[in-house]
Amino acid sequence: MNLSYGLKILGVISVLLFVIGGVVFISQRPSQPLTPSTPKEVKETPFVILSVNGERSASLVLGEEVNVTGQISEYRSDLAQKINVYADYEKECMLIAVIEPRETFSFKWKPQNVGLYKIYAVIPGIEYQGLFTTNSGIKVDYECIARVKVYNERAVITLEVEPSSIKVGEVVTIQGKVSNSAVKSVYNPEVYFDYVSVTIYYRIETEKEEILGNAKPISDGSFSLTWIPSLPGKYLLRAEVSSWEGTLTTTSTFFGIPQSSETRPYSILGASSAPLMLEVNP
Repeated sequence: MNLSYGLKILGVISVLLFVIGGVVFISQRPSQPLTPSTPKEVKETPFVILSVNGERSASLVLGEEVNVTGQISEYRSDLAQKINVYADYEKECMLIAVIEPRETFSFKWKPQNVGLYKIYAVIPGIEYQGLFTTNSGIKVDYECIARVKVYNERAVITLEVEPSSIKVGEVVTIQGKVSNSAVKSVYNPEVYFDYVSVTIYYRIETEKEEILGNAKPISDGSFSLTWIPSLPGKYLLRAEVSSWEGTLTTTSTFFGIPQSSETRPYSILGASSAPLMLEVNP
């Protein structure tokens, strides 16, 4: 009986030694390198950045054209066969161009109404998640939108300098006039001239342009400003009149007698005069 019991104990010990030896063998086997998984190709969402006349925004007069330029952020051959360019105007959404996809494109466009247009391009099949919701319900990023402001007409501004050559410490008179066709046909031109301002700029040869001062046009559009230059040199002067949006009242007449009046929204785009030379001697 003792012999049988001993054999059982010996069998159990043999099994334990076998199991322990197997575990040690497995733990000492060199680890197999992991097979790297092939990452899935992640394609960025292509978008189109637009510019108008080379800038993010442009101002023009009704009847003028604007040059619209677009650039695709990531051009791919699997894009749709067209790019739709839209313009949001008030509550409308207008398709203004259909372009064949390519890295860059440009086209001419003439707005048909006065006001603000927001232009953007959409690649069909692409889901956009921008912060700006267009009139068509598409969400685009703000940096993808170009803006065009259309005015009824452009102001005209002229500038004169008297005298054109002085010495340091002497006084020079800068004068000019603002005009446009609209105020010639209304009885209240002060509605326009009361709200626009003229800024005079100067620049000495190749230096940065600085503001000389501001002037207010009177009822006939004329303005003037006196100035005493403190440094000698050749100065370039120019005048710039601000844009204006408001209402103008036009009155029909019969043999010079006012008959009826009409008040309507009207906007005038600001303008800059041609530069004038002022020579200041020591």
